[in-house]
Amino acid sequence: MTRHCLKDKIVYIASPYRSSSNAIQQYRYVQSCMVAARLMEAGVCTFSPLANTIPVAVYANLHLPAGLYLQYDATILRKCNELLVLAMDGWDVSEGVQYEIQFAKKMGIPIIVVPESAFGELPYIKPEYELTEEHTTMFPYKSTADV
Repeated sequence: MTRHCLKDKIVYIASPYRSSSNAIQQYRYVQSCMVAARLMEAGVCTFSPLANTIPVAVYANLHLPAGLYLQYDATILRKCNELLVLAMDGWDVSEGVQYEIQFAKKMGIPIIVVPESAFGELPYIKPEYELTEEHTTMFPYKSTADV
């Protein structure tokens, strides 16, 4: 049973995408969609740049520069209450994800970095510590089942 979205709370889902491998890009896209679906099913309003813009770009045959997507995404991220970073392989070197992290920090938006092994536990991840300045270490996380 799907619950209604929590009013006035939007979670922005950041994840790496670009790769020289189409299979890796597809994997990242599917993982982002699956996380968004789990959160939506739990009543959490989400925005995922991958889930929300790739289908539009494919359908309309858009070939926009990455910088324009970042500007578009930053406009939406500014309205979000939380940045959820999907720590898939490459997240720590992804220019897009690092931009989103820096932007969220600048805007005072809480950041949660979720290791790939915990994707199946969403939406029950609780941060215990703040993201470090290096932006390359993950939050330790705790399942609500452990609380």
